[in-house]
Amino acid sequence: MRPRWRSWNWSRVLGLELAGVTVWYPPRPPVLADVNLAVPSGQCVAVLGANGSGKSLLLKLVAGALPPSRGTVRVGPGSARALPGGTVAWVSSDVDGGLVGATVRDHVNFYRPPPGRVATACARFGLGSLMDREVDTLSPGEKQRVALAGWFASGAAVWLLDEPTGPLDPEAARDVRQLIRELATDGATILLATHEAAEVALAHRVLVLEAGQVVFDGTPEALVACEPHCWAIPRSTVADTGRALRRHRGGDSAPVTFDPTGLVAWVAHAWR
Repeated sequence: MRPRWRSWNWSRVLGLELAGVTVWYPPRPPVLADVNLAVPSGQCVAVLGANGSGKSLLLKLVAGALPPSRGTVRVGPGSARALPGGTVAWVSSDVDGGLVGATVRDHVNFYRPPPGRVATACARFGLGSLMDREVDTLSPGEKQRVALAGWFASGAAVWLLDEPTGPLDPEAARDVRQLIRELATDGATILLATHEAAEVALAHRVLVLEAGQVVFDGTPEALVACEPHCWAIPRSTVADTGRALRRHRGGDSAPVTFDPTGLVAWVAHAWR
């Protein structure tokens, strides 16, 4: 277990808010429809749903990568585009898309963080021996560590994580989950799109999307206690989300039972 390195105390801790957000490309149905979401600093929200439900699109809106067709997206007092570089972190399973610069050192220093912060980030993610490596020569797991270290060094206050443990082995995935806990404790605002039950267990709230609409917004305990259980509904497009609450990549499984009590306890307390 690596030592815990606390994030700095941000002078610009931010929350985020979406009000009546719709993304629509007529004549097709809206891909996101009337989404309302407020996430204060220090809170982690897990965004669940089947592939194509709008999870990644929601994160891109918050990142400022595209504008909504209707509604408003605010990060802190304004939009993400108006914030200083490095304030909003974007980490996805596409490890190549998240790296800039030719070497690891170039990437970690991209937002010109204080030297002490660079050293802390490199120690936190075990990059000491990789600093002069070209990023193209790294494994997928190493690339994801470098991407996380770069945002960590920048002091990002808002973290948008789109299935961040997808390319990682179980040990590295556990380390990322530990980072998520630390970031939330230190006041970061986190949106986490995931299918992994062990990551749902990290969240203060869960948002479930189905065909671009919010069909659930509440605690993990409330989700697994829902009747009827979403994973028991034949042909439900959120069935995979429900089944994801029963297992995770590390090999540990939640109780498989029709009694939700065991699942509630597991999701609420499985901080692995």
